[in-house]
Order: sequence, then structure tokens, then C-alpha cells
Amino acid sequence: MPSAKRERYRLRKSCAFLVFFLLFLSCAKKNVEINLGKINPLEVLKKVKESQQSIRSVKGLASVTIKTPDNKISFNQVTIAEEPNLLHLEALAPFGRVVGTIISDGEKIYVTSPNERRIFNRVQEFDFSSLYNGPPMRITVDKLVNLLLGRLDELPEYESSQIYLSTRSDYLILTLFKNGKEKGTLWINPVNYRIESANLNLGRGISATYRFDDFKDISIGVSFPKKIELEVDNFSLSLKYDDEVEVNSNINRNSFKPEQPFARFEKAF
Repeated sequence: MPSAKRERYRLRKSCAFLVFFLLFLSCAKKNVEINLGKINPLEVLKKVKESQQSIRSVKGLASVTIKTPDNKISFNQVTIAEEPNLLHLEALAPFGRVVGTIISDGEKIYVTSPNERRIFNRVQEFDFSSLYNGPPMRITVDKLVNLLLGRLDELPEYESSQIYLSTRSDYLILTLFKNGKEKGTLWINPVNYRIESANLNLGRGISATYRFDDFKDISIGVSFPKKIELEVDNFSLSLKYDDEVEVNSNINRNSFKPEQPFARFEKAF
């Protein structure tokens, strides 16, 4: 190979390696040095709350798997949710046929299945877990919206708890105690203060485990987990949004009206 061609080949190879290396660095988890002596637990709690509240709405397609002691189902789902209790879910069969919907307009909740249509006249009456013979915990519409927004379905009682901070594997570990009993443990990313894992004691010997992963950067300091998991006893719910998920966008209020039950997503092929 002539000298000039060899030089161009080496240059292209070096540039390709550099691009790959930069992409690897951008995707890798950023490690920070954690000095507990300089960290105020109350300031950590404030930033964790702000991080949770930074996601207000979500709209996208997701793959869902629900496991119970008796069954396991998987389906694609149209997911539209906005805090505190606006919701539009469509469970899709193969080829996009809608087989069930859950719609909340903030006052009433409409649940449609192939066999029936139920109306809950107050949001407090709705319990998502009862639809799937689910976990021994109530999942009200506001808790379900929180979970779909990549949050804990219900924040622990920070103010009335004793708080201990520790570190492990580049995470801040926040442990809560109340009346001498451990109430929960949160694994917090010290870069953006997102909760990436949590274990909460629900009482009566029941605990709930949450995992948030595959984060998508929305804006400076704001990220959204495309993968969400909840496990309680023998029940588990796993949800994975596709890459085109929209976060904090303006959502048409007609999406939350039961008279217009089907959302439309246009996707280029």
C-alpha cells in the first residue's frame, strides 16, 4: 500500500476509535467522589424530591410484563400519564388491536375489558392491583401515575424518620428508620439525585422493591428511566418504554376523555 494511502487508513482508523471511545464515555455511568462529611442529609432529601418532581408527564409506547402467583402476561401498551392523576392506558394485542383501557380524567376512572366496562366515580375507589390479583398493597391512580413517571409510587415519610447516609458502589445510600424500625433504603445517583433502586417496608412483613434503569436525558439535570420495575411478594410489574417516549411534553386533554378512548401514534418506518 502506498505511504499516503497507509497514512489515510491509519487516520480513519484512529478517528473511528476516537468516536467509539467518546460514545462509550457518554454512555458510561459517571462516577463522582463522595465525601459524607460534606453532605447534608436534608439537602440530599431536597434534591431527591426535586429530581422526582422534575418529571411531570410521559407519553409513549411501552412493553409490559405482569407476573402474579397464578399467571404471567406480556403486552404492548399505549401509555399517557400526567401528574397527579390523569391517565390513559391501552393494552394492545398483536397487530395493535386494543384489548383493554384504563382512563382517568382526574375525577372518574373508566376501565374497559373485552367483557365489561367499569366506572369508578371517585379516584379513591380505584385499585390497580385488584385488576390482576396483584400485590397485597393498594395501587391507587395517583400511585400508578407516579410509577409510570419513573417515581416511587409513594414517597416515604421523610420528615418523621431518622435518616442515615452511607455510600456503596458510587451510590448514596439513604436509610430511613422510624420508632427504631427500618422503613426503607434508597439507592441514589449522586450526579443527578435520581432514585435508581429502593426497598420500602410496607408493614405486616411486606416489602416493595423498585428499580429504575436505562435513563434518558431530558434536559440539564433532568433524566427519565425508560425501564421501571416493581416487585412485591410474588407480584412483579416490569415496564420498558421505547426510545421515542415523550417526557414533559404538552399532552392533548382529549387523551383523558373516555369518549375518545384510542390514542394515535405515528411512527416512521
